[in-house]
Amino acid sequence: MPDEPASAPETEQTSTPAAASTTVDPSATTPASAPSTSAEPSSPSPGDKPLDVHAELMKVATAAVTKTATERPSAPSDQGNGKAAPAPSERANGAAAPTAQVTQAKKPGGESKEGAADAEQPPPFNDHPRWKKLTADYQTASKQVEELRAPAEQYGKITAYMDQFGITADDMVVAYDLIARMKTDPLSALERLEPIYRELQKRAGHTLPDDLAEKVDQGFMDEQSARELAQARVRARLSDEAASRASKTTEATVASTAVERNRGAAATWESSIIARDPDFERKRPMVQDAARAILAQEGQPRTPEAAVSVLDRAYKRVNDVLAGYAPRPAATPRQPSSASSPSPNNVAPPPPKNLREAAQQGLDGRYRFNQ
Repeated sequence: MPDEPASAPETEQTSTPAAASTTVDPSATTPASAPSTSAEPSSPSPGDKPLDVHAELMKVATAAVTKTATERPSAPSDQGNGKAAPAPSERANGAAAPTAQVTQAKKPGGESKEGAADAEQPPPFNDHPRWKKLTADYQTASKQVEELRAPAEQYGKITAYMDQFGITADDMVVAYDLIARMKTDPLSALERLEPIYRELQKRAGHTLPDDLAEKVDQGFMDEQSARELAQARVRARLSDEAASRASKTTEATVASTAVERNRGAAATWESSIIARDPDFERKRPMVQDAARAILAQEGQPRTPEAAVSVLDRAYKRVNDVLAGYAPRPAATPRQPSSASSPSPNNVAPPPPKNLREAAQQGLDGRYRFNQ
């Protein structure tokens, strides 16, 4: 009995280097029942083959490594160095588990990649710098619009007043200059106002014109009658000027309305021509030149119908000019003349009336497929 315990360790010592130095195939099939290394081998019978101890040990090692690979995720990690603890079978022969170490080494890298992906992810839409800039620009523009709304309305009123009474920009400059002088330098303002005042007296009839003053001096008219006649002249002149301004304003309004109506009629005419003539875009410059020539001779049209008439004549003039440059197509006779005998293949055959004629023309090589 003392000899049996000594023989079992000797067997394990001889099998450990073989298991550590031999490459193990993980895809090898695990045996159903692995023989125990601690059991003493039975003596072979005379009829059986001798037991191959090395082959049996290789089977045991293969089964242990395969089992360790399948149970690797549940292996506890070493708290001291952060590495995976080896399986019991690996502790027995001193081999480490490289797969577990690789798995543990990949975890810090994976976490760093996830962190980098989170860092590269764009910020939310309402927190994006471009969106913030656009929002700030919109708010600034809206504030400026509100600040400029009242000055723009006031300027519109001033220009409307100037248009109503025919006041020019030079007149506004003179008026502003006089008001400024009246507030800051009354003496210079009076010097500027004296000729204006004398002119206003003449225009208002308070000062007699030269012809009436001469009649008063000669005794043909008294001064009171002369003043009344002068004021009547002024009122008649002012009435004529007011009527002239009103007429000009009306004419400008009518002309503006007519221009808008003519533009609408021209746009409608152009749309209809484009639908009919695919080459109109290339003809457009020539049509415009022809229309300008007609307008230079006849003047601006006053009605939409007159504007369309001008465009029609310009378009017709351009088409007549271009028609002279277009090549004329050569006529193709249906039947050959008696002077020449063209080949049957060069003459277009009549269309077949039935399937038999179509087949015959195809055999003769004279059938023409529709393009």
